[in-house]
Amino acid sequence: MAVTLTIGMADELHSERVWRGKNGSSLTGTFIRSNPRDGRIEILTAGGKVVSIQIGNLSEADRSLVTAPNASVAAADKPGDLSDFKSIPVPDRDRLPVISQEDYGNKASDCVPSSFCNFLLWWDQTGILEIPKRGDFDAKAEWIHSRLSRYCVTRNNSGTGVENALEGFKKYFEEDLAGLATMKTKVDYDLRPQNLARYVTRENATMLDLTIREAPRHDFGHWVALVSASPDGEIVFHTWGARFTGRIEVLDAKPFRVVHLGNIIVPDITYQIRISNPNDLPEWFRNGNRQLILDPANWNSIVVLKPYIYAQKGGRAKAPADPLLDPTPK
Repeated sequence: MAVTLTIGMADELHSERVWRGKNGSSLTGTFIRSNPRDGRIEILTAGGKVVSIQIGNLSEADRSLVTAPNASVAAADKPGDLSDFKSIPVPDRDRLPVISQEDYGNKASDCVPSSFCNFLLWWDQTGILEIPKRGDFDAKAEWIHSRLSRYCVTRNNSGTGVENALEGFKKYFEEDLAGLATMKTKVDYDLRPQNLARYVTRENATMLDLTIREAPRHDFGHWVALVSASPDGEIVFHTWGARFTGRIEVLDAKPFRVVHLGNIIVPDITYQIRISNPNDLPEWFRNGNRQLILDPANWNSIVVLKPYIYAQKGGRAKAPADPLLDPTPK
């Protein structure tokens, strides 16, 4: 009986309802969160306004509701459903801007923030999700590069780690887009073209963490912004202020072996990206003996981020279930 009561009260708490004050006033809205430090709760009205109310001013029944077990769980701790978010028309990924990391932000070792900035600027230009900065394209690009470099802890001598990148992207949404949008991220080390193509769709910010191999063998990591990818290996991506087109081809395959990355098991296949438009690329890249390699043993990966835009400003719900990005049940 106690368990049933707790679940019922939690459902009532997180549903739209009429909140009543001890003085007889009322307000219709949805509980967002409580703040134990100042004894207040926040309610989101149907008009999108967030109202802060002193718990002591609520009716006895409402005070009991917000102080019951599980009442401290915010609406943001519950997955939302599609009605909490705007429907996004399928955007044109060919409109993804071509920008160079050398022009904005911290310049050197800035490929991680720069790869994500391609998508932030694209979302801004297509009306999917505005960058909260006034100014023209260059002003926004400079602002967002510098901000993400700081959030991602990007260093000129060592670049950015994947964990720092994901934390930086999350911080941007929490600090600069609070109440406007939320997001989901995923890192996938299965680099087969048919798997890669699944993520390069719609408004997804899809980035490829690959290996640049120079002769004699010298490897370093680099992130690019993926415009398109097909199951048969055709690929288009942006980096260094250029649009690269090419094809993913098997370089070394060990069909009976797998690479163990922690508890992740993926096919032990190394690929190279054979570029088909060398004359369109920077001279320093054309003239160098460089290979673009995808190797799970080097921790190369697909990094994808999907934005969810709240239907009302002041939204707090978690992103809804997504079969592409949610962990696969074991």
